[in-house]
Amino acid sequence: MLGRDFRVINYEFGANSGSENPYADGDWVEADTSPQMAPATIDFGNKPERRSGQGNGVQVEQDAVIYLQQGSVDVKPGSGDKKRATEFIDTEVGSEYRAIAVEEQLHLTAIHVEEI
Repeated sequence: MLGRDFRVINYEFGANSGSENPYADGDWVEADTSPQMAPATIDFGNKPERRSGQGNGVQVEQDAVIYLQQGSVDVKPGSGDKKRATEFIDTEVGSEYRAIAVEEQLHLTAIHVEEI
């Protein structure tokens, strides 16, 4: 069932983004372990789900759920300025997704994603 290949990309913050200027702002760069390939399946469900963010009233649209074997790759949802979410690229069709929530299940990890 996990027969679709996804490129999984994690990011880390590069403090000076390769600039010689010590005052330059940093930028997100791919982690040394990225990209990784992982077999997965994607479920689009019947319709997108909208949920309110905690305390800020932001609406988040859930476009799909990607299911991976537990422990196959490191997945992180984004949170503010301190962490950039894991991104997935469907190698079959080229669609790109960003993790918004991670849920551990019995043998699978369910990653709620939004298309980017």
